[in-house]
Amino acid sequence: MKRLLIYLVLACTALTAWGQTINELLPKANAGDAQAQFKMGEIYYLGLKVNEDYGKAYRWFIKAARQGHAAAQYYVGLCYQNGEGIGQDDDMAVYWFRKSANQNFGEAQNELGCCYMLGEGVYEDYAEAENLFLKAVANGDHNAYFSLGILYESIKNDANKAIYYYKKHQDAYYKIFKKANSTTTERLSNLGVEYNPASPSPSSDYNNSMANRQKSTDSQADPTNPNVQLVLGENFYQKKDYEKAAYWFEKAAEQGLADAQLRLAFMYKDGEGVTANMDKALYWAEKAAMQGFDLAQTETGVLYSTVKGDSEKAMYWLEKAAAQGEETAIEILELLKKQGN
Repeated sequence: MKRLLIYLVLACTALTAWGQTINELLPKANAGDAQAQFKMGEIYYLGLKVNEDYGKAYRWFIKAARQGHAAAQYYVGLCYQNGEGIGQDDDMAVYWFRKSANQNFGEAQNELGCCYMLGEGVYEDYAEAENLFLKAVANGDHNAYFSLGILYESIKNDANKAIYYYKKHQDAYYKIFKKANSTTTERLSNLGVEYNPASPSPSSDYNNSMANRQKSTDSQADPTNPNVQLVLGENFYQKKDYEKAAYWFEKAAEQGLADAQLRLAFMYKDGEGVTANMDKALYWAEKAAMQGFDLAQTETGVLYSTVKGDSEKAMYWLEKAAAQGEETAIEILELLKKQGN
């Protein structure tokens, strides 16, 4: 789940770098321009128009980060957190997230808050996590609303506040993308709330449904229900038990739940809880895409381009996503048109 959110942030921000080619950026980056170094890192991190190369991405990010570039420091933290281009190291991830967060970079404040919430590289400190999430919101990272929702739902057991923050995240997401966020919709639904950000209305009475959620995760609902399986997968993912997360995502995916199919695609893409397998990543992403899930259509297009080298199918799925208003697909298509593809 968190990985998906990171992907969306990266995909949207990196597109700004693609307006300049590597040939234009490289002389500036080699001359020590921190912003050019950062953009070079973005391009290699996402692997669009070049082969994805975390090693090169990390080397460019660290050059910019050492010059105090806040966004680069955040990405260096991500590289350490995920073991991308450098050995996985939670302590170093926290070190770089903190450097970026101290410059009021919202995404880093949110990620550092997640470290405190989950006890990754630091001792668990829920008060500090909440403080960082609120700072992140103030600095423009609306994904921190989602993190606050997780904190109140999963740790503080305060459904009212969890729903409040999930709605805030849904509203912020809707303002940007003109549609609801499917993950947040799932979270609200499992708390007994149906919420449409296009036409907000007072929340329905969810006290009865909340009574069932006071039971343990494994017994709160029918484990054969794909929506419950998705929630179980997300909960295990948050705990970094990737094998169990993949197990439950696959259970839900096999029952046709598009969100779970896309989650499973990312697990195979990143080798989390399963052996990395780009063909399986494409298989599950396309399954979700065929159900009309716009984010999956974008991912399917990217995978057809990067894994199969099939530009025709890549364009087909990107255009499908763009027709639904999926922002990343629209920006990729605009970029390709400018480059004459």
